Amino acid sequence: MTGYKYFRHLYSGSIGLQVLFLFSMAVLTKDVVASPEVAGDPLGLYGQSHEFSVLRDGIPVGRHLLLFEREGDAVRVQNVFNIEVSFLGISLYRFDYRSRALWAADGLQAIDITINDDGTNSEISGRRETTAFRISGENMATVEGTEIYPTNHWNSGALSQSRLFNTLTGKMNNVTIINAGEETVAVRGGTVRATRYVYDGELKLDSWYDRRGRWVKMAFKAKDNSDMVYFCETCPVEVGSSE
Repeated sequence: MTGYKYFRHLYSGSIGLQVLFLFSMAVLTKDVVASPEVAGDPLGLYGQSHEFSVLRDGIPVGRHLLLFEREGDAVRVQNVFNIEVSFLGISLYRFDYRSRALWAADGLQAIDITINDDGTNSEISGRRETTAFRISGENMATVEGTEIYPTNHWNSGALSQSRLFNTLTGKMNNVTIINAGEETVAVRGGTVRATRYVYDGELKLDSWYDRRGRWVKMAFKAKDNSDMVYFCETCPVEVGSSE
């Protein structure tokens, strides 16, 4: 097997699946009180944008950008996630994800998602109805009840949920979480104090949220044992860097 085919096989089989892991977890435990700013006014908590670099073994391979915009009494939230793994200047794997969601005071109203997984395109959408949430795509479903939280990470209202709408597969996922306590987390320009949550069940990873409920870090092991980490570029700093 040539070097190119070897690495393409490696990342198509490991990074691609791990991207599913990465996007399919965004729930906290009830041990943390949700900030009203997150559920009701994300612009008050994050501002107009929130950005992460995605690192593989400490090397940047992508970015995740959240954009927040008011639309009347609602808020439009965009998620843009891109990752590209290269070897000797050759692109071995690429993943592009975009979602546009509309949130009102009573929760998620609609979401539209487009995915390009290394050349394989897919679309998922969801619409709130009177007593249910209807999901369209490869996996179509009608979820009873209207309190639906997608796996887009930013909204700490998900902390009270045991099932989340997986925005990569269109399925509802059952999740469980262990609060591992507060830690010091490095962000651009310094550090913040944040609580680490260890996820178990259908999907596994660690995610960190600061004391106000802001999403500040995420980490997991890829199948090739590399360390994948979300590093916050725009988080407010509590202790500045000495550099």
